[in-house]
Amino acid sequence: MRLRLYRLDEVYEEVVRLARFRAPQKGAFDALHKIVKDLDEDLPRLSQERLVEQLRERGFHVPNGVPYFVYHLATGVGKTRLMGAVISYLYRSGQTKNVLILAPRTAIVDRVERLVQVGNPKFLFLDPMLVPEPNLCFRSNLETFQPRHDALNVFVLSPQSISGGDRRFGRRSEFRGESLEEYLSGAEDLVVFTDEAHHLGADNEAAWTSAIHALRPKLHFGLTATPKAGPGVNVLYSYDLTQCLQEGLFTKAVDVLVDGRDEAMSDEEWDRYTIDYALRRLERKREALRLYADRREDFDFVEPVALICARDIAHAEEVAGWLVDRRAITPDQLLVTHSGRTQTEEDIARLVAIDQPGAKIRLVVNVFQLTEGWDVTNVYVIAPLRAMATFQGAVQTMGRGLRLPAGKRVGDPDADVLDVLCFGRENLEEILKAATETFGVEAEAGPPVGVATKDEKEESEPPIPRKQIVIPLIRPVELMMPNVRQVPADPPLDFDVATAGDLAGGAATAIDLASLETTGLDERVGYDFDDVLRIAAARIVAGLRYLSDVKHGSSVEDLVRRFLESLGASHETPLYTDPVKVAIHLSDEIDRRYRLQGGAYEQAGVSIVRPTDVTWLIPEGLAGPVDRVDVSQWHQ
Repeated sequence: MRLRLYRLDEVYEEVVRLARFRAPQKGAFDALHKIVKDLDEDLPRLSQERLVEQLRERGFHVPNGVPYFVYHLATGVGKTRLMGAVISYLYRSGQTKNVLILAPRTAIVDRVERLVQVGNPKFLFLDPMLVPEPNLCFRSNLETFQPRHDALNVFVLSPQSISGGDRRFGRRSEFRGESLEEYLSGAEDLVVFTDEAHHLGADNEAAWTSAIHALRPKLHFGLTATPKAGPGVNVLYSYDLTQCLQEGLFTKAVDVLVDGRDEAMSDEEWDRYTIDYALRRLERKREALRLYADRREDFDFVEPVALICARDIAHAEEVAGWLVDRRAITPDQLLVTHSGRTQTEEDIARLVAIDQPGAKIRLVVNVFQLTEGWDVTNVYVIAPLRAMATFQGAVQTMGRGLRLPAGKRVGDPDADVLDVLCFGRENLEEILKAATETFGVEAEAGPPVGVATKDEKEESEPPIPRKQIVIPLIRPVELMMPNVRQVPADPPLDFDVATAGDLAGGAATAIDLASLETTGLDERVGYDFDDVLRIAAARIVAGLRYLSDVKHGSSVEDLVRRFLESLGASHETPLYTDPVKVAIHLSDEIDRRYRLQGGAYEQAGVSIVRPTDVTWLIPEGLAGPVDRVDVSQWHQ
C-alpha cells in the first residue's frame, strides 16, 4: 500500500511539473489525485462493485453503478489541458490503458483528434515522455483499429458513434475478431471522458448516457462550463464564469456595450449600423495588439477577429455580401460558416488557424455554429444581430471570445477586454438586471462584466497615442480625376400607406379654404372629398422642399386620394377626417422613404490632381503604416 501511494505521488509530481497548471486546473487535478489515493487498489484490480462501494463510503453518489465526476470550469480556463493531464496521470500510474474521449460536436472531435497526435505543438498528453506513442482510434479507422496491450489506447469518438444507427462501433471486425464495443465493455480499466458534458443531461440524448453505462467504465469524467444537476452527478471541482471574471486572472474581461435601436431604421439598416461599430471596435483592438507585439519579442501579432452572429443562413449570406460589396472586406479577411455551406478542408484549416500569426481573417459570420468547440484566442468583438441582440443571446457566444492570445492579461484594456455588443431593444437597465440574474450575484454587487452604453464607453476611453510621420512623394505624377455632383433623386410617391388609427375619425380642424390657414377646432366641420384632397396635397408640397407643384402635384394628389379611400372616404358623404393630420402623416411617410434612398451622381468635368507628400497619424510604436511602392510597380 505504501509503495502504491509513493508511486502515485511520484507520477503526480511529474505531471504537475510538466503541466504548469493554473490554480483552478491544479485544484481540479488534486481532487482526482485524492480519489485515486483513497482507493485501496489500482483500478484494474478493483471490481466494479468494490470501487462503487469505496466511493459511496466517501460520500459520492453512484446510483447506476458507473462513478460519474464533473469538472466545472469556465470557458478559457483550460478544460482540455486538464483532461490531458488527468489521462496522463491515470496511464502513468497504472490506472488505465484504455481511454474513450467523447465529444458531441464534429468540430470538437476534429480538434481532439489533432491534439492527441504526437508532434502537435499542443499535444494533449503534455509531453511524449509521459505518453510516448498513444495508439489512436478515430472515426476513420473504426473497422481496422487494433488495440495494444503495451500502449495507451485512445478512442476519440462522438456519442453518436457509440449509440448511432450505423453501429460500426458494435460491428465485429475481421482484424480483431470482436467489436470495439465488446472490447471496451470487457476492459477492466476503461475510463471515459465527455467534453461539453452538459449535453448528456438532455432528454433527447439519454441514449448517449445509456451507451456509456453499457460499457461499464471504471470512471466517467465530464468536462463542462455549464453543468447540469442530476442523480449520480458529482461535481468534483467548480470554478465558474462568475468567479473567473471576478478574479480576472485567466480570461479577457468583458464589456457589454448597449445601444437602443432607432425604431425608424429597418432591420438591414440596424444590422449595418451595428457591424460598422463592431469594425470600429475591432480597429482599436488591432492597434493595441500591434503596439504590444512591437514591444515584446515573445509575442507575435495576431489579427483580432469580430464574430458576427446572424439569424439564419439567408441572413448570414446577406451580411457577408454586404461586407464584401460595401465595406471592402476581401475574401481572405472573411469566413462564413453555417449548416448550409459545405466546409472544405481549406475552410476548416482557416477556421482552426484563425489565431495563428499571419492569419488574415478579421470577420467570422456564423449562425450560432461556433458556440462550442472553437477555441481560438483572438476573438475580440462579438456582435449578435436582430433577435439575438439581447444579453442572453450575447452570453451564448461570450465563451468564444474569453481566451487570451498572450495566455495572460497584458495590462492594456483594449488588448485585455472582449467587447460584446447588445444593440437591440433592451435598454441599459434591462441588461444590467439580466446580467445580475445570469451570473447569480447580488444586485448591489453588480455583475462581473462591465455594462455601459456605447456613448459612455467612448467618452471614458483615452485616445490611442499617435505620432505623425511623413511619406515623401517618390515621383511627381498627374492624375485625371472626374468631378461629380449629386443629382436630386425623385421622391417616392407611388406607395400604399398603412392607415393610422388616430386619422380614421374624430373632429376636423377648421381651415380657411382660401389661405389654407387653421382657424380653430369645430366638431361640426365637414369637408367635401375634393377639398380634403386639395388641402392635404397643398400642405404636403409646401412642407417638403424637394417637392414642386408643377412636377409632383398630381402624384401627391393621387397618393392622398388612395389614402383617403383606404380610410373609407367617398365623394357622396362629408369627411370629418382632419386634412392637416393627413398631410403631416403622409409627409412623414414620403420623407422617411426619401431619406432611405441612395444618392444619384453625374460627372461634371475633370480635374487634374498632383499628389504631394502625405502626412499620417499612426499609433506610437508602429514603424510605418504601409510599404512604399515605386510608380513603375503600380497596376492599372
